Amino acid sequence: MPRSLKFMIGIMGCYMFFDYKRLRDGEEAKDLINELFLTLWTNHQGLFLSTSLPAYLYSATRNRIINFITHKKIEERYINSFQHYLDNTSGNTIDHLARHNEMSSFIEAEIAALAPRMRLVFELSRKTNLTRKEIAEQLNISEETVKAQMHNALRIQSKAHLD
Repeated sequence: MPRSLKFMIGIMGCYMFFDYKRLRDGEEAKDLINELFLTLWTNHQGLFLSTSLPAYLYSATRNRIINFITHKKIEERYINSFQHYLDNTSGNTIDHLARHNEMSSFIEAEIAALAPRMRLVFELSRKTNLTRKEIAEQLNISEETVKAQMHNALRIQSKAHLD
């Protein structure tokens, strides 16, 4: 084994120990060191060291640890925030969903109670999003009739809702 390779493996072991002491996670320490040496290898052509290699490796390792810890803290804050949101909204969401379903059933029942022609005009307008003109052409009635039917259907709906 070449001497330079033995030197690099020795340095790698020292920095892995340094990482492990800081992170308390052997796998993360190995990953950080491997990423550091991979970056060194891929960028070795453009790498200019103003200090010694051990000093550079120490600083690079320390910076990677700081970035890793900062990222972990951000992840923890996000998870805690999301958990807090879930804890505070789960009951409200179920209640809201139940009220929404009840209201939807009520509205559907009121629509079903409309006169057949009025119900057809209302459903074409609200469920298929046709314009007054398109509804009038499809049913062979005037646009004013469509307008009146919609007005009456909405009036009946709002009156039923208020009762």
